[in-house]
Amino acid sequence: MADHEHSVSSSLPSGEELQQIRDIQAECKAEIDAIPGPPEDIVGDLRVCRFLRARHGNVKEATEWFRSFLKWRVESGIDKLRAQVIGRSPEKFLSWWLPRANPYLPICPYAGRTDDGHVIWYVRSGMIDPVKFVEHRQTTMEQSKMSFIMILEWTMWHLDELSRKEGRMTYVIKVADMKGLGSDGRKLPIFVSEMKNFMFGMLKEFQTNYCEHDALFIVVNAPFVFRVLYAVVKLVLSKRQISKMRILGDSSQPDIQK
Repeated sequence: MADHEHSVSSSLPSGEELQQIRDIQAECKAEIDAIPGPPEDIVGDLRVCRFLRARHGNVKEATEWFRSFLKWRVESGIDKLRAQVIGRSPEKFLSWWLPRANPYLPICPYAGRTDDGHVIWYVRSGMIDPVKFVEHRQTTMEQSKMSFIMILEWTMWHLDELSRKEGRMTYVIKVADMKGLGSDGRKLPIFVSEMKNFMFGMLKEFQTNYCEHDALFIVVNAPFVFRVLYAVVKLVLSKRQISKMRILGDSSQPDIQK
């Protein structure tokens, strides 16, 4: 059953929300002025609306999150790095991502769109090899993190473009295929400290700086051992993130395919 209190809305900002968004933008004017441009997908109405809805309409909390987000951008230099992905079509974005993808954390950050128009991410979570992800790499862990941040930058830009063009808020639906989790000698990610820290760090980014970009997180083919993983990960998820989780069974079954 859907959690209506925490569900996302495809409606564009209402009149009341637009006024609240204006208030947030006014409160954060100094931080906005520090952003080069600044681009609509970073400081525009639709992006601020995501912060507002993530905080359930609480303007004060949304303002704090948005201000922190803007300061983080300046401190991290993200706006210089994102030039390499912004403006790319989905196909050209994937061509950018593939040479940077790590085979031990298999993720496709654009696998098409749903009938409702939401973007699909597909992650073969069950095939993650945390030991090899940490030990067999061509870049540092920090560089890997920045590559994932670039995925989020492109995704938020693309969602903003789609939302404006189609007149509705669009989101990401993430599908995590857990088939093979903990098999063939692969450890669970939570038992490899560097991988655990990497995962939890990215979850924090999802929750705050890139809040309200996903509509659902669907888990398929979850083996029994998934309960161990989820019990730990759940500790760092917000109620809103947890409400978007859907844990399903065997993806080969007709009722799951629906």
